[in-house]
Amino acid sequence: MKFSTQLSLIEPKFGHYGLQDQNCKRLTSLLELARQRLQDVQDVELNTDVVAKAREARTFWSRQRRPLCNWFLLPCRKATCTAKCRSSNYTIYIYSHDDMRVAAKKNLSEEMLRFGGAGTSQIINELRRSQRITQNATEACYFIAENKGRHVYKLQDLPYWNFGINHIVLDFLDGKCEGQHDIGFAALAKTHLSSDIFRNSFDKSLPLPPRRLFRNSEPSKKFLITFKGTTYPSHTAGGIRSMLSNFHNGKDIIFVTKQQFSEPTSEYNYWSYEELVKQSKFCLVPQGRSPSTFRLLEVMLAGCIPVFLFDTHAAQYILPLNDEIMWEDVSYVAPSDPIDFQKFLYSLRKFDNTTVEEKSNRVVKAAMSIMKTSIDALSDDNLRMTYCAEMAQRILREIELRRKP
Repeated sequence: MKFSTQLSLIEPKFGHYGLQDQNCKRLTSLLELARQRLQDVQDVELNTDVVAKAREARTFWSRQRRPLCNWFLLPCRKATCTAKCRSSNYTIYIYSHDDMRVAAKKNLSEEMLRFGGAGTSQIINELRRSQRITQNATEACYFIAENKGRHVYKLQDLPYWNFGINHIVLDFLDGKCEGQHDIGFAALAKTHLSSDIFRNSFDKSLPLPPRRLFRNSEPSKKFLITFKGTTYPSHTAGGIRSMLSNFHNGKDIIFVTKQQFSEPTSEYNYWSYEELVKQSKFCLVPQGRSPSTFRLLEVMLAGCIPVFLFDTHAAQYILPLNDEIMWEDVSYVAPSDPIDFQKFLYSLRKFDNTTVEEKSNRVVKAAMSIMKTSIDALSDDNLRMTYCAEMAQRILREIELRRKP
């Protein structure tokens, strides 16, 4: 099936032709061309009426402030790309601090602009090493922006935003999700993606960086499952973490917490986070200020099997690199109901040491596939840089993959 509908285009803008407005007619045309592209790629007849479903869902999407679609759905062809962007010499522009000041409409300090979440500045620095990066926005084909929160600036106020067409927005904030309704047509590379905003094959869920390296050097583990961390009463997840102390037995189940901004107890100080990670078969990875957490890669690198615990009232968390990692093979998800959680803890005792060791080895391999290195090559000195370099390469690969028809 071929579509005769053509997308009404305006003059080339920043490498690709832009949309003059965001009315429903143009969005429908965009989705029709997207469907045609899928037909070209797969060379099969699509059974699903993409356009009809999009029309039906439009009201729901608008109510949820969900991004409607992504310009990367379109192939880079003569009708949609300038000659340079169709070539292998395409370029990418990264928004500068001056661009961000324009969007904020005020003179933001360098300190505020450098803050963008865990490791964002280092990832940006790694991206700038690429030969594809240009300092001239008018010759760029693709754009990389940072979401620093709407209290700093709105993405749509960036000088070359153009509805987010051909943009990837980096968001490595570990707190409350912000600014999803500003995304427009841009793709998200985000560390706390949830099901209410996630677009499969468009957006990329990324892990937060590990802060410390704990090697799996213990031949036998003396703890069944452990967690040491902070509770956040002002967040819904505070309730999830707050219940953990009820299951702490001081023997092989160690759950010690402290409230945010409060003094830790002697029991909390008694237990070493490093010892717990190294000597635990399973490590609880509960939702904190957001579902994403620094401890995920930390425990995985140590060979501790992660056990996720989420707030069931929140939107479902999209696990990092869910299109690459088979999380069901390297992790568990614990129920949030206290009674069911108690039963889950009991079920962990049924795993013999051989089963735990096999799964632990798969956990380490999964962590290595995320970091794209070997465990022997990592050290406390290069841990953050290795992570940032790999995340930068992943972002560049995402742009390359999305260009292909």
